[in-house]
Amino acid sequence: MIELQLSQGKEGASARHERAFQSLREMHGPRLYRFCLRLCDGRTDDAADLSQETWVAAFESLPRFQSRAQVTTWLFRIAVYKGRQMRTAAPPFSPLDNTDDAPGTPSAPDTAPTTLVRLELANALRQLTDAQREAFLLVKAEQFTHKEAARILDIPQGTVQARVHEAVRRLRLILTPTEETDALR
Repeated sequence: MIELQLSQGKEGASARHERAFQSLREMHGPRLYRFCLRLCDGRTDDAADLSQETWVAAFESLPRFQSRAQVTTWLFRIAVYKGRQMRTAAPPFSPLDNTDDAPGTPSAPDTAPTTLVRLELANALRQLTDAQREAFLLVKAEQFTHKEAARILDIPQGTVQARVHEAVRRLRLILTPTEETDALR
């Protein structure tokens, strides 16, 4: 974890602030972008906007960051709240929007079965409630513990566990092949 010690003195505080912020971006940027991409259902333009808004908000609040919190918890909490704001203001989207991977992230060759699976998963995730999707993505995709996800979402740990459990149950129902879907494959 990075120590974010910003001095109270005027001279040099700005430079330390910028160095600390740059260090944050280098350490957490790719992971935060991948999370934003998942929150935005694979829409790269929206994910880039969300990521940028998250970093702007983080930069503006960096001097007020309380070192008792983990940096990742703080950053992901900002992303979750900015994502919620974005979703309430955004028009509905098409499942055929751009679903590129995060920049610099190796991806499998784009074959038809892989694309179909990605579209099915993206569609299934969209069928979850926002609360279930956020908890599921934090715990299952980003590998946060239930406790860390609870801090990020600012809800009790038991609520995170219940949301993740329900999300997994619903995803299994949605993604379990039936005789109808097997005939289409």
